[in-house]
Amino acid sequence: QPVKEQKKSYLDTVISQRDYERMKRRLKQDGNMDFVIRFLGATGARVSELLQIKIEDLRLGYLELYTKGGKIRRLYFPRSLCAEAIPWFMERGTRSGFIFLNQHGNLISSRGIELRLKHFAKLYKINPKTVYPHLFRHRFAKNFLKRFNDISLLADLMGHDSIETTRIYLTRSSQEQKALLDRIITGEFTKKRNRLNGTVPELAIPLLGLIVQSRFACNINYIERFTAPCLKTPVIFRSLDAR
Repeated sequence: QPVKEQKKSYLDTVISQRDYERMKRRLKQDGNMDFVIRFLGATGARVSELLQIKIEDLRLGYLELYTKGGKIRRLYFPRSLCAEAIPWFMERGTRSGFIFLNQHGNLISSRGIELRLKHFAKLYKINPKTVYPHLFRHRFAKNFLKRFNDISLLADLMGHDSIETTRIYLTRSSQEQKALLDRIITGEFTKKRNRLNGTVPELAIPLLGLIVQSRFACNINYIERFTAPCLKTPVIFRSLDAR
């Protein structure tokens, strides 16, 4: 009987955090499309949703999306990202309307974004198979669960009808499985847990309680990386976009 090969998770194609950070840095240095992947990776937006963003939405801090069945979902933007993006787009003549435009001043297409990202991935020597626009949505979900393990809130933010759809992000990629196994075998994982034992729970439990209570009222305060400051009001989560 033939031996069956273990299937690879489709999460194996998600861009690594290291490559994601490198691509953001290089795109910003070159002045090309860094806000595209930063908004994708900091909000979990689908590319079709990304293209609906107007500069007026950045001033509000969110975009309202109308889903099937007449439901409204809000796509929240990090305050720090908006504070950087608004003046950047205004300096380039976008004072109202859509922000992601092509060189002719028209709304860029999903295909146009995909082709340009592939081009820059090859230029920066990043695996182009990991640089589809939708894969930055997966990066957002993986980063969210790594920093804040609330799968129910993540399902709301991503617009999933069923939490079962969101559970895929609890699966580790083959590289993550290997790295974790290496740490367990060498004892690094146990040592780290012992070092942190007694400190993480005291910090995590009050924060978790605050977020559960504030799930719908305050989830505007999430997004991007946890090191970026907010502008005016306290935030529960910090940015996934810090350099």
